[in-house]
Amino acid sequence: MADLDDAHETAVARGAEGISGPRLVHRDGTTELWIAFVQDPDGTPIGLSQERVC
Repeated sequence: MADLDDAHETAVARGAEGISGPRLVHRDGTTELWIAFVQDPDGTPIGLSQERVC
């Protein structure tokens, strides 16, 4: 997926439980780091991340 928001939305639509939606966790002068978490049907947490250009 090209976009963290789309990846999170798709995972939830396919049965994953959303733990936390995409959120900005770090920004420097040129990039931002975004993370989101979902949980699979067995309860395993899965982290998703994306580095975006500011």
